[in-house]
Amino acid sequence: MYMATSESSLRTDGIELLHLYHQNPSIKLRNKLVQLHTGLVRKMAHKFSHQCNEPYEDLEQIGYFGLIRAIERFDPSQGYAFSSFAVPYIRGEMLHFLRDRSTLLKIPRRWQELYNEGQKIRKDLAMSLGRQPKDAEIASHLRVSVQEWQEN
Repeated sequence: MYMATSESSLRTDGIELLHLYHQNPSIKLRNKLVQLHTGLVRKMAHKFSHQCNEPYEDLEQIGYFGLIRAIERFDPSQGYAFSSFAVPYIRGEMLHFLRDRSTLLKIPRRWQELYNEGQKIRKDLAMSLGRQPKDAEIASHLRVSVQEWQEN
């Protein structure tokens, strides 16, 4: 088996597990999903670890809380990528941790405002649309690019 097949099968397994979890949540399935998506947490922890004095390992652990929240709230029937849904949850947990814990990291006011406004818009759109909004929909309401929203 070569790498492309392996990556493709992991992605398929992940989608199937997300559907199974959505239908019948269990700790065992959730833990498998966490294992499949550790890369999202590690990437974000790595990014933040260069911007503050908190240890990478602490950031990674906090990021898993965000990943678990995303797994629990994700609706796979909406047809969008889990990673796009999960990244703001992971980033949000890390930002909350850093804000509570560290005065050494100064989060730009623009990022704080964008994040807070984005969370309000996410909630409002979820109610009006009857589903979790896509990043593009949130970015559009914020009048920023999807990339700027996702990097926030």
